[in-house]
Amino acid sequence: LADADVARIDALRRDAIRVEGHVWLVGITELAPITRGFLSAIRDRVTALVHAPASRAADFDDFGCLKV
Repeated sequence: LADADVARIDALRRDAIRVEGHVWLVGITELAPITRGFLSAIRDRVTALVHAPASRAADFDDFGCLKV
């Protein structure tokens, strides 16, 4: 029996992230650090959709989270 959080961290460290298909992020305002790490590992398969005017694009990061 393994701790799920420890297993996630271990998978990220071993570069063992595997995803089938594309990941779409919709309406994300913040991400846990481990989630951000997973998404960064598959960055080329992630698209973030943000409902905001194009003039506000600089207010959001690559994953659609509001920059603070």
